[in-house]
Amino acid sequence: MKDKKDIDLENSERDKYNYLFSEHGFAKDPGRTHHIELMTTDLGIFSETYVDILNDCKLLPNRRATLLEIGIGPGTFMDWFFKQHNIMPYGVDISDEIVQYAKELFPNLSKNMLVGNAINLPYEDNYFDIVQHLDGMEHIPAIWEEQCLKEATRVSQRDIIYNNAC
Repeated sequence: MKDKKDIDLENSERDKYNYLFSEHGFAKDPGRTHHIELMTTDLGIFSETYVDILNDCKLLPNRRATLLEIGIGPGTFMDWFFKQHNIMPYGVDISDEIVQYAKELFPNLSKNMLVGNAINLPYEDNYFDIVQHLDGMEHIPAIWEEQCLKEATRVSQRDIIYNNAC
C-alpha cells in the first residue's frame, strides 16, 4: 500500500510530465526514428547487443515475444517493435496526457498502453521477454530508482535494457 508521501510524489511527477507535454512539447515527436537509429547502429557494442536481443525474440518457438517499454513517449518504439520485429509491445508512462497522445497515434496498440509508474508495474512476475527503459532512468526520482530496477527485474523473464541520455 502506498503512503501519502509516495502518492504525493507520484502525483507531482504526473503533473510535471503533463505540464512538459502540454506546454513544451515533451514527447510529442512521433517520428523519433533518430532514437531507433541511435539504439540500433550508433552505440557500438551496445547497439549490436540490442539488435541481437531483438533478433533472438524472433526465434521464440510458438509465440510472439513480449516487451514492456517504461516511459513510452509518443509510442514510436512500440510501433516499431510491432511492425519491424513482430514483438508484442506493452508500455507504461506516468503521464496520462502522453499515454492518451500515444493511443491516438497508434490506436492498434492502445490496449497495451497504461498510465502508471515504474515502481509498481501492474504485471505478473516474469510476464515479459524484454523490459526496456530507454532515455528514462534520469527522469525517475532518486528515491524510486532502486524499486524501479527491482520491478523491471520482477516482470522480465529474459532481458532488461536500460540506456540513459545523461
